Amino acid sequence: MIRGSRGTALPADVARSLQWITADRSGGYFAVSRGGDHVLCQIGTPISCKKLPAQVTRLAFDPAHDRVAAFEPDGLRIRSVPALSLRRAIPQATEPSYLRFSADGDRLAVFDVEGLTIYDPKTGARLGHRCPASDGAEARIVAISPDLSLYVQVHAMDTMLDWRDTRTCGLVARIVAAPRNAKLPVSGLTFLRDGSNRLVGTRGRDLVLIPRKDAALNGFPLFLGDVGSILDVTADGRFLLGRDEDDTHVRLIDVGTGNVIARYTADRVALSGDGQALLVVERDAVSRIDLHLSSWQQKACARVSRPLSQEEWRTYLPTVPFECTCCLARPSTSDRTR
Repeated sequence: MIRGSRGTALPADVARSLQWITADRSGGYFAVSRGGDHVLCQIGTPISCKKLPAQVTRLAFDPAHDRVAAFEPDGLRIRSVPALSLRRAIPQATEPSYLRFSADGDRLAVFDVEGLTIYDPKTGARLGHRCPASDGAEARIVAISPDLSLYVQVHAMDTMLDWRDTRTCGLVARIVAAPRNAKLPVSGLTFLRDGSNRLVGTRGRDLVLIPRKDAALNGFPLFLGDVGSILDVTADGRFLLGRDEDDTHVRLIDVGTGNVIARYTADRVALSGDGQALLVVERDAVSRIDLHLSSWQQKACARVSRPLSQEEWRTYLPTVPFECTCCLARPSTSDRTR
């Protein structure tokens, strides 16, 4: 079980009505939904929060720049963080059900009842075609890759799954359920954020890797077990956030071993845009937990003031090959005699 530093208290009015939390690129800022309002908060002592300028129904942080996309009564707006000053107004009249920046922040995906549109957040210009939400066969978009180059669409009464190009809307690959006309046995689809554009989903309580090729979906690689649905995956692919089947808790899971590292209350945990930090609200306080392996090693070395033994390494870092990490942090003989 991992813990962050002792949590910093949230302002009382925010803590009382918090509905969900989302983090910026590094976990230094976060936004919470508070009784229909959105509030931007900065990690610090104390935590400072301010309300967004207008009623916001959808919000997404840019993972590469200090800005946020928000759907407001007047349309889609790009605002700076933390000042919340207006940078760009995008003529988006229909409320989107999905907002997402690309990993490099250069594109913004907007999905509404009419379909999927990619915008340039700097100019507000539409990039490429608008890909229709439906092709007449009850199609729906269920996942978009981190680089916004691909989207996944389920259609034909949930018996087919298509990979399509966001620039042309053209078909890249299709898989079908087997036997014929059976429903796809997977749900909760999401892309890994490690640059591979690999798609994962859940089958029962198992997490599975979905092959991107024209094929019958009657057998596919098992990734790990015991997860209800996938919420997010860290940038290096080491950890994922999985929601329990009872929808009350979220688990941080080691992808390599399937071990549950920690368990948190649902809707009170968020992964930063760079995938290296976790923000957790517990007992009306928020903590920032560093998920980067080197940070864990440094903290362990600082605590024990010596290299970890092989037995300790196997206990605390079972999926990582052994190395004398703390040796690099120890001063040399010449340093100690100066």
